[in-house]
Order: sequence, then structure tokens, then C-alpha cells
Amino acid sequence: MQRPIIVQLDHEYFNKDDSLVIQQPIAEALKKSQRPYVEGTLVADENNTYFVPFRSNLNPKLTSEFPELVLKLPTDDKPQAGLDLTKLVVVSNELNFKVNRGYIGRDQYNDLSYRQDELQTKIENYIKGYKQEILQGKPLSPQSRFSTLKSFHKELGLPEAKTHLIEDRRLEQAAQIIKTAYAYDKDSDIVLNFLKNHELPLAKRLTMANKIIYRQQAHVNQLTRSPKRQAR
Repeated sequence: MQRPIIVQLDHEYFNKDDSLVIQQPIAEALKKSQRPYVEGTLVADENNTYFVPFRSNLNPKLTSEFPELVLKLPTDDKPQAGLDLTKLVVVSNELNFKVNRGYIGRDQYNDLSYRQDELQTKIENYIKGYKQEILQGKPLSPQSRFSTLKSFHKELGLPEAKTHLIEDRRLEQAAQIIKTAYAYDKDSDIVLNFLKNHELPLAKRLTMANKIIYRQQAHVNQLTRSPKRQAR
């Protein structure tokens, strides 16, 4: 039975907003928030080593719709605990991990020990599926759209030019709406700075962009449906 390697990423790898930074902010990575560190396990294949974080409460929608992207490790006091592959980080030898059992309970640790092969298979399938979607150049599926893997195309052997391609177009579309469809004022600058701030999670910026785009589309649709005024 292979023993899992439990490690911690402490404050050294997080910025003032508690976002993970490894050379650059890692979009969609798990934030440190009020915790002194983020704890996870290391898994390696022939190409890379991966840090998969523990979560006390896995996203219920993720576990129900995409069970292949989580490894449930429930405990009596944390029935929704487990590993979240969508927050996976590709790591290098430069990272100074602290190897520690931390707050992982003995039963949880033993469960993970027996399921190392299952975790390895889940990671391999997840990365394989993500790479296929990127190389096809089509709109990403929900499980890939907000994946941390977008920050590691180089490590995964993917073209850098395709990183965030669809998301960047969405952000740019929203920015153009702000610049052209609204009366430009200081609030416009605030929104534009928010959209292009790469230190903010990509998901938050996309949420803002989608609201702007949908609101503009609704406005255009309303004008289209309105009866034309009769010329006098």
C-alpha cells in the first residue's frame, strides 16, 4: 500500500488577497482565506507532479454532476470532505512544501492510502480530457472552463496561445460594451479595471462580464421587439 504524501502551502505562496501565486496568480486556485495554509496531497505521473488540495466541504454540485473530479474522504464531523481535482496545481521542484500530516485524521489518511490508484486514474483522465478539449479548439465544458489547468498549459504541453482564449474574448466583449454602449464615467473605469485585473479570480471577472453582456443583449432584444414608431 502506497502512503500518500501530505503537504502544505503556507502564506509564502499567497498574495495579500489570499490568492495562490506561483510565478503568476493561479486562476481558480483554492484561496487561503483565514487558514494558515492550504493542505493537499502530491501525486506524480511520468510528466509532472500535482498538488491536489483537501476541502472540508466539496461543492455539492461538483460532486453530484462530476464525481470523477473529486475523491470523497468523509469523516464524522466533515461528511463532505475530500480532494478537489478542479483546484489541482502543477508543481515544480522550486516549491518548498512542508510535509506534514496536518489536520488529516487517521481514518481519512488510511482511506486515501488505499485509494491512491483511484486518485491517480482520476487525475490522468481529467488531464487527458482537458487537453483534448483545448486541442479541439471548441468552447470548453463546465468542468474545464473554471479549471486551474488553464494556468499550466506549458507544463501540460499545450499551446500557450490557446490559454484563456474563449474567456479572454468574453472579457474583451464586456469591456467594449462598457466603452461604447454606456456613458463613460469614473464607474466605467472601475468596471474596466476589475475586468482586466489578473490578480482577481477569473470566475469573478467572467461573472461580471457575463452580466454586462446579458444586460446589453436584453436591452437590444427589447428595442427589437418594441413597435416601430409611425413616422408623422
